[in-house]
Amino acid sequence: MKYENIKIGDVLPLEGNRKPFGGSCVPSWFILNTGRQRRDMVAASAWLEFSGATDCWFPEEAFRRNVKRGGQVFRRKILKPIVPGVVFMLTDRLPVWDVLYARKNIRPMKVGERPLAISERVMAEMEQVPERITDLKREVLEAAEMARLAKIPQPGQSAEFMAGPFKGRIVVVEAVHGDEAIVLIEGFKVRSTLTSLEKRS
Repeated sequence: MKYENIKIGDVLPLEGNRKPFGGSCVPSWFILNTGRQRRDMVAASAWLEFSGATDCWFPEEAFRRNVKRGGQVFRRKILKPIVPGVVFMLTDRLPVWDVLYARKNIRPMKVGERPLAISERVMAEMEQVPERITDLKREVLEAAEMARLAKIPQPGQSAEFMAGPFKGRIVVVEAVHGDEAIVLIEGFKVRSTLTSLEKRS
């Protein structure tokens, strides 16, 4: 629509020809809400940086998943956002929030009516979140493995059958070979998997 032909009652797009970022400002980090899928967050980050943002980032955790392709199984690295739909943006130019929303449905997280700006110190702590989560998961897995090993009976110890036809019976372990144990049941030596037994004091 030509501007010389605008009449009272005409509906114009809010952003018009305005840019997503205005004049210079103190460099600040903002918390933005975007689409919840990782591809939405990546696309929003790329568009913001192309449009004038200094940097965009969101915390992710990495894990491996088996993927079948051509009859073969591969281990593939998967990245998953820790907080879906939240992107952190650093800018030294004033964001024009209504333009960001109108063009890419990007909204700032607010305190009252003001977009929330966060300090470099808080961002430094946020950037450590993926590593902390990885460390925590490793600690949980190590603790679970230690708890599992603590339940495995050794030769000479008593153990209880937790599954199978002898479930609930207390026996004495004669020997352990790999994943198998030899136990005494009514004077007879019987082979059993260690997963079926749990140590008893």
